[in-house]
Amino acid sequence: MIDYTSEEGKTGLDRALQLAGEISVNDPLAKRAVSHATEFPLGAGLNFERAPHEPLLHNKDRLEALEAFKTKRPPQFKGK
Repeated sequence: MIDYTSEEGKTGLDRALQLAGEISVNDPLAKRAVSHATEFPLGAGLNFERAPHEPLLHNKDRLEALEAFKTKRPPQFKGK
């Protein structure tokens, strides 16, 4: 299954970098929560990822994401 293709004259790497740029503006706290999970064995990594997730359910960035989705606008994350 293909989710993305590159434009004519562009490489797959070009498209991957574009996508990475789009993803990189997402909730910085959530990204931090999963960024190091691969450094642990599976069970420990899942626990490491899960531990900071609970507070993220009530942070301002998550609420901003929900509001932005509801109003069909890009979210303005602040890392809070």
